[in-house]
Amino acid sequence: MRIGFRTWLLLSAVVPTLVVSGSLWLYLDARIQDDIEAEAAASLKNLMGVVEQWISGVEIKDIGALQDAVVRIGRDSGVRVTLVRDDGKVLADSKVPAGSVASMDNHGKRPEIIQARAQGTGTATRFSKTLGGRLKYLARRVQGNDGPLFVRLAYSMADLGRRESERRNAVLWIALTALILAGVGNWLLASRLGARVGRIRDAALRMASGEFEVRVDDKGSGELSDLADSMNRLAIASQETFDHLEREGRLVKAILEGMQEGVLAVSPQGRIT
Repeated sequence: MRIGFRTWLLLSAVVPTLVVSGSLWLYLDARIQDDIEAEAAASLKNLMGVVEQWISGVEIKDIGALQDAVVRIGRDSGVRVTLVRDDGKVLADSKVPAGSVASMDNHGKRPEIIQARAQGTGTATRFSKTLGGRLKYLARRVQGNDGPLFVRLAYSMADLGRRESERRNAVLWIALTALILAGVGNWLLASRLGARVGRIRDAALRMASGEFEVRVDDKGSGELSDLADSMNRLAIASQETFDHLEREGRLVKAILEGMQEGVLAVSPQGRIT
């Protein structure tokens, strides 16, 4: 299949754009997940500082007030907030109804709690039986008015996944828009250049068939304009040469027709007189 000049121009611009867009997409796709998780970790860390300040002035024995407070914090931040006593008993949880908190499993053996007990801070990403989904946890052992306890914050991995999808979709739409704009722009440019090349080609074909009066009408600039000017000069020169040869031919014909006895009169300079 023969590929036209315009198509070649379009492909020469669109293919590199497509390659660059695809490479950028792959790079950003890899970065998006890391960035989202880093943002989530930073958000948990900042919120942990706020909760630590709050818990230091709260009466731990007032379970109802604790539950109301963690529910409010969780609602405002979009994060699951859990308060765990030093022995692993859950005191309050923003995602669990107040009446069900007392029946929750002991959290003393949770990975993030074990790590926080040993190191002060613990992290984990795991499945939560309580909520039925994967969560990213950050736990810290703090000192309350009534003794040590654990503050645990958690992001839903499903929520993080939705944020990743939204960001990926935004990047994808930007890449597609850029590709479409590049394609349209390159097509318009290719069409304009193709039309100019087409006029030069048509003129060359007509000149090859003997139409030396043809001229290339190109009002553009650059190399194509120079080529059009050269074609026009070639047409003028070819027409002059053809006219000269035609005149010479007529002269020779007239001489031959006017010859008497096959004798020619030649000047001292060798010219026929």
